Amino acid sequence: KEKCPIAFDNPYLEFPCLPEKEYLECILKVVNQENKPYNFEFVAPPQEFSGLSMTPCFQTVKPKGSCLIKVRYDAQFRELDPFQFKPVEEEEESQADLRKSLMNPKLQALIKKKKEEAEAKELEGAAPGKGGKQPAKGGKKPAEQKKAAPAKKVEEKKGGAKKTKKQEEEEAEQARLEEERRIQEEEEKKKAVLENFDEQKEYEKMLGRVNNFKDEDGRSQHFEWTVPCFYRPLEQAADEYLTTFITVRTVTGQPIVQLDKDELNFGEIAVACRKVLQIVCKNN
Repeated sequence: KEKCPIAFDNPYLEFPCLPEKEYLECILKVVNQENKPYNFEFVAPPQEFSGLSMTPCFQTVKPKGSCLIKVRYDAQFRELDPFQFKPVEEEEESQADLRKSLMNPKLQALIKKKKEEAEAKELEGAAPGKGGKQPAKGGKKPAEQKKAAPAKKVEEKKGGAKKTKKQEEEEAEQARLEEERRIQEEEEKKKAVLENFDEQKEYEKMLGRVNNFKDEDGRSQHFEWTVPCFYRPLEQAADEYLTTFITVRTVTGQPIVQLDKDELNFGEIAVACRKVLQIVCKNN
């Protein structure tokens, strides 16, 4: 069995149970076991769903060298909203394009060149008298030349028949029935979305798994993520890469001590004056 050229000091990262709204950072060491430089890239699950972030996510490691990756977890109870959740399939192409752009120096240079050209055009258009077209002396401005013709006024016939009270009531009733029908259709659509939505399957598509526990003592949420790491030798083509993985486990629990305020603002205080603010700590 061949040895993987990219190794980790700890391929299983396990964060301790953190209270909600807290965060913790740990360091992952990536080691190049070969005598040639390697590029590698971590593709962590979306932060809004996992709370995980890795910095840097893309790096070049020297022969027989190593580098450090900061892994951060922001603790929060997370639920997938079926009405706002974007399926993972729609993200796959953009993630693949992002990976190729990071792993391909030529594509990076092309993107940079296009960005510089666009900025130069903006500056050229903004600068007065440089390449920008100016109206001739005594001539009208383009906006004045191409003035839209005024819209024709529609005149109502004088002495037209007014709606009777019965007709107004019938129209109001029809509008009410249409609104009820629209609301019923929306409720049926929402019901169908809820019936077909499987939270666990959506997490599995992101290489994750979730377990929620709730009892008299409180609530806890346990996640396990498989994070892929794509790597290749520096001289190899960008689309020819291999994959290895690390596993990250996180636990979010209810806070033991809860404060009634998240922020204290003393405002402006004159010299030699005193101001006291109170904060209440509650033991859960």
